[in-house]
Amino acid sequence: MRTFQLCSIVLFFCFANLICLQAQETSPLLAVTAPKSTTPKAKRPTGASSRASFDNLGNYIHKHLKYPELASYHSIEGTVRILVLISPEGKITKAEVVKSLGFGCDEAALAVVNQMPQWSPATRYGINVADKRMLEFNFRLR
Repeated sequence: MRTFQLCSIVLFFCFANLICLQAQETSPLLAVTAPKSTTPKAKRPTGASSRASFDNLGNYIHKHLKYPELASYHSIEGTVRILVLISPEGKITKAEVVKSLGFGCDEAALAVVNQMPQWSPATRYGINVADKRMLEFNFRLR
């Protein structure tokens, strides 16, 4: 008797499933899957944006940065961080010391930044835009 009940329940669910499948084929209102879009997804173009850059920045800093005499005399070592704002034309519009070291190191780093030639400007979707960069100047005695 128990086997008969189990078989009838299984048959009922199979029959119900068959009816639902037939109804889905005939009626679009019972469709479960979403229709496929014919338009391709919009992809972000490669190279859509780039940061402002300066070729061989490390070499330029190494070549032009002068160790201040006062810092050398007091054996001062450390890092000066300067926030640089670059215009859409690639010119440095503002340079601000974010992390100071003192003993003339800040002034030496700012002098290098203020004498820098033009940067390659930042771009966003092919249009030049303003950008800001953080520059680090390491002062180490040899």
